[in-house]
Amino acid sequence: MAFLIVLFFYFLCCLQLVEILPSSLVLFILRKLPPKRGITQYHPIR
Repeated sequence: MAFLIVLFFYFLCCLQLVEILPSSLVLFILRKLPPKRGITQYHPIR
C-alpha cells in the first residue's frame, strides 16, 4: 500500500514538471518581452 502512495506522489511530481514548468516558463518569457507597439507609431511608406 505504501508503494502505491509513493508511486502516486512520484506521478504528481512528474506531472508538475511536465505541465506546470513549461507554462510558467512561457509566462515568464512573455512578461520579459517588451509590450506590443501600436500601429500609430509606424511611419507610412513614402
